[in-house]
Amino acid sequence: MSMPWKESSVIEERLRFVAT
Repeated sequence: MSMPWKESSVIEERLRFVAT
């Protein structure tokens, strides 16, 4: 977890795709 900000972005993108 050296880049939490980057992982958060990926998780948010996935959540958005699933929430579509």
